[in-house]
Amino acid sequence: MSVVHKWWHEFSLLIGLGDNATSHKEKLLSGMGAALGMYAIVLCNTIYPVGEHSIWVTACIGASAVLLFAAPHGALSQPWPLLGGYLVSAIIGVACQQSIPDTGIALSFAVGLAIVAMHYLRCLHPPGGAAALLAVVGGADITEQGYGFVLMPVLVNALVLMSVAVLFNAFFAWRRYPAHLAQRQSRPAFRPGQRSAVLTEEDFAAALHDMDSFIDVTPEDLQTLVALADEHAGRRTRPAIKPLETVKKLKTLFRKDSEPVTPKRDATSVKPSEASTTEDDGGS
Repeated sequence: MSVVHKWWHEFSLLIGLGDNATSHKEKLLSGMGAALGMYAIVLCNTIYPVGEHSIWVTACIGASAVLLFAAPHGALSQPWPLLGGYLVSAIIGVACQQSIPDTGIALSFAVGLAIVAMHYLRCLHPPGGAAALLAVVGGADITEQGYGFVLMPVLVNALVLMSVAVLFNAFFAWRRYPAHLAQRQSRPAFRPGQRSAVLTEEDFAAALHDMDSFIDVTPEDLQTLVALADEHAGRRTRPAIKPLETVKKLKTLFRKDSEPVTPKRDATSVKPSEASTTEDDGGS
């Protein structure tokens, strides 16, 4: 590897310029699905407008379209993170807007609390932070709705986008949404001891390419996960050390070492005087 190539490789890792292992077909399908989803959102907002600031709500949903159609099997793209993330974030945003007079403090708390809530509720969805922010700074048309903003347009738009994702991806078995419905090629179950070689970064990159679906993980991350899993398996299969039993064994050993050793006496070691005395006693 030349110096220039090595420098470029390190720089790519630094800025996150990873390889996209998906095929051209997968890339085009992602764009087509997102376009259909966004057009459905535009129609929904045309029929049920929420004021001149509704365009910002559409922009917020646009970020979700990237997740649902470009990475339909990602953890952040699934139905609960989508709906739950928007729901809890919008509620927190409205609450902060109504209870905190200072706009800067209100939007800061809205986004921060939304992230914490999404973490604990296991519905982390990055565009949810935008919904919390929009509830604070979206303008009079949005703030006047109060908690009605949570239902329309936020939750309704999320439901429309999710419905399009389910219908569009249903035509392609390998990318059906939600991820649980996807049909992947069955593989024989891996058994311990079957690994014939050490897995390298190139092996993981090839596996990601064969899956032909964007997964938010790098070959380096997968290699680290396998190494940590092997380490955990080694600790799990190693015999457990019980402190109490160890202390008892040590006490037993020390007790045996401290006891005096009494030499055994046999018949050949008896002195002649002792032997004659014994015979006299027997005769008398």
